[in-house]
Amino acid sequence: NLFFQSRQRVIKVLTLSAISLRFWSINAFRPNSEVLAPTARAPAMTGTECKAASGPRRIPITGTSSFILFPSFQLSSGENRFHDSPYSDKAKTLPNDLLSVVRILAAITILLLTVSTINASGTFPINDSSLLIGSHSTYTINDKETLIELARDYNLGYNEIVIANQNTDPWVPDRGTVIIIPTVWLLPDIIDDGIVINLAEMRLYYFFTNREGRYVKTYPIGIGREGWSTPTGIFTITARVKNPVWTVPESIRKENPELPRFISPGTDNPLGGYWLQLSEEGYGIHGTNRPYGIGRRVSHGCMRLYPEDIKILHDSVKSGIMVNIINKPVKTGSIDGKVYIEVHSSDEGVSDLALLATLDLGRKNLLKFINTRLLIQAIKNATGLPAVISK
Repeated sequence: NLFFQSRQRVIKVLTLSAISLRFWSINAFRPNSEVLAPTARAPAMTGTECKAASGPRRIPITGTSSFILFPSFQLSSGENRFHDSPYSDKAKTLPNDLLSVVRILAAITILLLTVSTINASGTFPINDSSLLIGSHSTYTINDKETLIELARDYNLGYNEIVIANQNTDPWVPDRGTVIIIPTVWLLPDIIDDGIVINLAEMRLYYFFTNREGRYVKTYPIGIGREGWSTPTGIFTITARVKNPVWTVPESIRKENPELPRFISPGTDNPLGGYWLQLSEEGYGIHGTNRPYGIGRRVSHGCMRLYPEDIKILHDSVKSGIMVNIINKPVKTGSIDGKVYIEVHSSDEGVSDLALLATLDLGRKNLLKFINTRLLIQAIKNATGLPAVISK
């Protein structure tokens, strides 16, 4: 956490320095050419059906380009020479030493912004031994803040932040209260490419590989409420839709006869802006027009993400990718000689959770390393946080 805060301060200083140099150069010089950012066309709207029904604030960090901060220069005789500026009556030169400083600042700033972007978007590098991802941090409550708002700021579900802070009122926390930000997870599985959804923790894991290595993105989700349970099993994504039209199922119209047969894209559409169709008819992964439902059991069976998360996921996955939906309230693993357990509250009692933990630890040949007292304590607390239970 201290490293993260220090890095953010460095980024601010470097960015301000770069911007200051940029504006100084504009006032003194005029570049030979300008770099224009490309524009992109939005895809056409399409529609789909869903059995799912409906269900506040994270600012993504984005990288920047040295070509935006620093225009192109014409080099001449070891100097960087510019045409006359409206603010100057004669040609001026920018010394190579100063230009080197500008370029170094730009490079360091871009590197740190890139690292910040990866962490902020919930993307982590993995290997066969990296079962634990993320890092813990804390946040001190100011006036008129709620845990549900804080959850979205840190890309957490309502369930995660409330369970990790069980002695804090989620709606009216006292000013000055130090809140645990539970952004550490034991991976439920590691696969090469595909999505794993653990209903018990209400979290999605998207595994992918590229030229740089293997990575996992993780996002909180909302799932089906009682009577409309989200199905488990192995499925595939069969379609990707932007701006979906919701065809309201008859079963849902019986609950609410005032609903129309179709709801067009927009703020009233419970599917949000994106829809990923599963091979199980009527079920999918989608956005929402009610972000407060993330981390809750509130849907009619589908899985919903924050609007900013579903956009990233929609743009990242391809049709045909595997989706493995599991219900695993207990996760265990061994990392660097320590045995960890992560327990999520569920309908199972303590004895059932203890049995699940014992079976999982036995399957991984870890029982002989376990401190029984720590194991029972972790199961009773069920904080959703990874805990060390080894001797």
